[in-house]
Amino acid sequence: MAALKMKADWSELLTELLNLISQRITTEIDLIRFRSVCSNWRSSSIRNHFHISPFNVPLLQYIDSIIINNNNNNYGTIPISFYYLSKHSFYLIKPSQEQEQEQENYPWLIRVTQSSCGNTEISQSSFLSTDSFDYPFDILDFNELSIQLVAGDCFLLPDDDMLRYYNIRVFKGRVYAVIDKTGRTITVGPEDDPKAQLAAEPLVDCGPEDNKKFLVESEGELLLVDIDPVPVDLKIRLFRLDEKERKWVKFEKNLRDRVLFIGTKYSFSASASDLCVPKGNCIIFIDEIFSEDRLSIVHLDQDRQLWPLCNHPEYYDLFWPPPKWIIKSQLH
Repeated sequence: MAALKMKADWSELLTELLNLISQRITTEIDLIRFRSVCSNWRSSSIRNHFHISPFNVPLLQYIDSIIINNNNNNYGTIPISFYYLSKHSFYLIKPSQEQEQEQENYPWLIRVTQSSCGNTEISQSSFLSTDSFDYPFDILDFNELSIQLVAGDCFLLPDDDMLRYYNIRVFKGRVYAVIDKTGRTITVGPEDDPKAQLAAEPLVDCGPEDNKKFLVESEGELLLVDIDPVPVDLKIRLFRLDEKERKWVKFEKNLRDRVLFIGTKYSFSASASDLCVPKGNCIIFIDEIFSEDRLSIVHLDQDRQLWPLCNHPEYYDLFWPPPKWIIKSQLH
């Protein structure tokens, strides 16, 4: 009976068994958690077996142009100058349940980038003016961290000339791209090869010519954020995609608990409760759309004035510096 009460030492599982288990894990976040259990599990499991893109064809990677097709009526060919896609996932690192009781133990938002050649990088450089940070320890290697996927399948288009006008997002397994300043949007799926379908007609009122338009997914809907780039008199309009009617319709609802993170290279959303911030219904700009400081915020239920995010430490702490509890944990 005493032998039956002994706890199994799961860290000593056979290398071959751990490798087989890791091959059957179907999501990246679960593989990260699996590999974070202990050094034996990490060394015995595969590093990554997930594709950068869900598409079997070299979609948008080496295509000179794409064809817009709406009910078999071709609009013509649009030049495209994509070089490659980089996949970005955003993770929220939280303290353990014991550590959560301390008020200063706020979570930390990081970006994990996986390039088309399979390289993975943990970085804050997209949020801040500094380069990728460098610490003498591996933050994701700590067993007691709670890691939560905030947003995945955010693909970066590296061609700066195109980024001035276009925005791209993966939504329900398909690529959606705003192709001009009117908000006209196309979609391409794994089965479409280089032929794109019209996803949304131009906006009836597309706003000033220099308005910026961004795609972001929130609670299962694809949103178009239309922004007047003059920060003094900031005008923001939200639209949601009506997939059946193929048009953008005004988003009348309040964002409630949602926080939109908008940038020229990628955008995503998360709930304020998951982020442990005071409230949602706000937009955080994560690069130099309006400010040289990169990070800024606007509350949609207030005066919609643009503020530097550093003026709101409860939000700014999500990005930098790393929480002390992470560093202390690593040094013990």
